[in-house]
Amino acid sequence: MPVQELGHGGPDGVNMGQSASEKISFHGATPIIQRTDASQVAITDSTGGAVSNTLAVGAGMYTLSFPMALKELTDGDFLTDYTIGHKFKLVSFGYVVDVEASTASKLSTITLEIGSTATTGGSLAMTTAKGTPTGKVTAATAITALNTGSKTATISIVGASTTAFVEGSGSLIILVQNMDTADAIASLADKWNEHRAALVALGFISGAA
Repeated sequence: MPVQELGHGGPDGVNMGQSASEKISFHGATPIIQRTDASQVAITDSTGGAVSNTLAVGAGMYTLSFPMALKELTDGDFLTDYTIGHKFKLVSFGYVVDVEASTASKLSTITLEIGSTATTGGSLAMTTAKGTPTGKVTAATAITALNTGSKTATISIVGASTTAFVEGSGSLIILVQNMDTADAIASLADKWNEHRAALVALGFISGAA
């Protein structure tokens, strides 16, 4: 059976439903009148963010800061089994100097673990030279894998190959992505794109499905 056209409109177009109380439906759904409930109110955007068609890669990112006295570094855990409390990804980390280290030839290699498994990459060779001057930031090497955990997973900060420091302190700053937040945003985007594709397929809006 050929497709039946709804009708050709005149110069003013085609109207479906002559009033808000007239019931309309598509594809065999139960016809309803025009909705007027409060859930249709437009969202007020007070975020101050820029509107974009691309979701930012930094969604859900924040930092954890752990005070670190360098003389406390040994071969083993500096921090043991810290629970973040949500699904996460360890993105990067580094050290920021607060009090300078001055005694020469001191070092320790700092890495991160999730549970008892070290991340792939993400190694910070902490030395006396990197412990000065105040305010200096030293980044670890790039974390490349084994850097995600569940909401019950724990992280540890681990030292190795340590030649004991005498002085110096600062903060170890870890950049974390909240994957519960990232997953929620990605899921909303997926559902919106599915909705949009359906509207394009029906010809209600233009664009590629």
